[in-house]
Amino acid sequence: MDIKVKKLGKNKWEMRLVPPDDYDFIKKPPKYTDINEARIAAEEFKQHDDTVAQINEELVSSDFTMWSRQAYDRWHWYDKDEMNRFVTYFTLKHSKK
Repeated sequence: MDIKVKKLGKNKWEMRLVPPDDYDFIKKPPKYTDINEARIAAEEFKQHDDTVAQINEELVSSDFTMWSRQAYDRWHWYDKDEMNRFVTYFTLKHSKK
């Protein structure tokens, strides 16, 4: 799980979950040479989707208020401290040991 954060403007930050390398398969479909490569890629895509679902679930059920969902795996925050608290909380709770 890799969460990236960047400043977009005054009082506006973007938090995004970095997708697997081959995730942009709509523009350029990957060509797998064997079934194991395809299986591994599918597992990576599912893990990414599951993490996006976990983030959304945590945000909706939490008391964090200064965010909005901008895209499938991108959220905008309007309070940097609140965003940092969420990233720290989520990373500690859901990261693999």
